[in-house]
Amino acid sequence: MTSRAVVRSALAVCLFAAVSCSFGQNPDLPKERELLLSSLAEHVLLPRYQATIDGLDALLATSQQFCEASSEVLLRTARTEWLAARKPWKESEVFAFGPYKNEPLRLGPKIDSWPARPDSIEALIDSEVDITPELLAESGVFLRGFPVIEYILFANDLNLEFAGTKRCDYLVAATQDLKASLTQLQDAWLADGGNYIGQFATPGETGGEFDDSLKALSEVVDRLGFTAENAHAEKLTPALGLDSVSGPDTTLLESRFSFSAIADIKSNLYGIEAVFYGDQSQSPDALGLNHYLYFLGHEFDLQLRELLDNAHASLDAIGQPNAAIEASSLRVSTAIEALKELQRFLQSEVTKGLNFSVGFNDTDGD
Repeated sequence: MTSRAVVRSALAVCLFAAVSCSFGQNPDLPKERELLLSSLAEHVLLPRYQATIDGLDALLATSQQFCEASSEVLLRTARTEWLAARKPWKESEVFAFGPYKNEPLRLGPKIDSWPARPDSIEALIDSEVDITPELLAESGVFLRGFPVIEYILFANDLNLEFAGTKRCDYLVAATQDLKASLTQLQDAWLADGGNYIGQFATPGETGGEFDDSLKALSEVVDRLGFTAENAHAEKLTPALGLDSVSGPDTTLLESRFSFSAIADIKSNLYGIEAVFYGDQSQSPDALGLNHYLYFLGHEFDLQLRELLDNAHASLDAIGQPNAAIEASSLRVSTAIEALKELQRFLQSEVTKGLNFSVGFNDTDGD
């Protein structure tokens, strides 16, 4: 019998026998939490880090070829590979804690501080210094990471005058630096590396950031709501000008040069989905937050599915994000409201079902 069936049977017994069943006191819950946390790290987070690293390997190889002999085909390939590496990274954004944001590593801003700052990028290209991965590793966050590579690849429409230039040096060095940061982040989680997975999944045994598995799970649940909140409050509302008197401003969009701001948000939603439902594409035994909620007597699957589908549909309706923002499109406002509904559900119904309180959204602005 599946765990869902077990919980339903237990609930039925409680109701039929008119006895009090406190699932919150279930002695199996700590073990269930540890199994869930371990599954989320092993089947949701780490595969996406690996997919991002694999994508950056492909991008690096193409960039090196492109810089030796620039061609439209290679540039288009590099652009496609940037987008492909970007997707699993944005899906992993729901895990923006631990080595992602905490010192001494604090790798998230080094990987993805946006929006890109073209003036700073161009100033480095025009400088006398050699642009190397070592230089970038010691540079500010807005001179490295995904947004810098996006700017170099997408800002100049099919500009093929790359070979032998510092712009090409920057492209290769930034890709190497980005891969190094992702590899460092992955290693920080691995059991045979920094073992943050131990701190996360079995904190009672390994110590670290969390006092117990309940605190670790609370962090995950907080991040679900924060991811939905940041999608509308940080990634759409400022650009649409809803909190400004100056009106729409596409320079505030994430991934504006590749016109993939909406794709980034949709990837964030896929990350929420993978955490909630588990990622069976990685393993048939992968667990999601809903598995744990069943043990507490809650089933939110259909409600969340409807909210996610509505958010995806409203984002799809936006079309080209830069043009929609410039036109102050009502479709963008509709998507913002759909994301707000998703956030409210995650931070109220789901959080309440787990007997958690909503934490503070310590978004880094990156």
